[in-house]
Amino acid sequence: MHASPYLLDNGIVPSDLIENNQARVNNLYYNTIGSGRDEITSEQADSILAIAIQCPLLGGSAVYDARALYTLYDLDMDYNDELTCLQVGLVMRKKQVLKNGITATVYPNPAKEKILVNYNIINDGHLKIISSIGKQIKELPLDFNSSTTEIDVTKLEG
Repeated sequence: MHASPYLLDNGIVPSDLIENNQARVNNLYYNTIGSGRDEITSEQADSILAIAIQCPLLGGSAVYDARALYTLYDLDMDYNDELTCLQVGLVMRKKQVLKNGITATVYPNPAKEKILVNYNIINDGHLKIISSIGKQIKELPLDFNSSTTEIDVTKLEG
């Protein structure tokens, strides 16, 4: 017989910021999405936002988990990790630019309805969306004269 993840997580006594953040995010997850609810209260939003706005280098991966949960409350929240981390004396690596000059940013991640892809390309190209198991789900043309495309993720299967 296996114990539920909720029971296992409640048995963890956090001893530092990263562990505390993860325990708080897990608790909120179990009390919302894990219980079949897709909305959070303003009190829960305030609690999760306190983690979501932290520098990920200090707050750990729970910062990204908190951001994902916070989209249940506010889809338009933006985070500037470079500035947030710099304010506490940490420097994040710059976005990597490929040799051919291509850059792309996708947000929000995760998304419920749509994602925006900001890109910088030197010729017309294609964007391929690949599932976590490596299956190509969709291919879209990209116009080098543009820099943004919107994708409806509700129609993606995979």
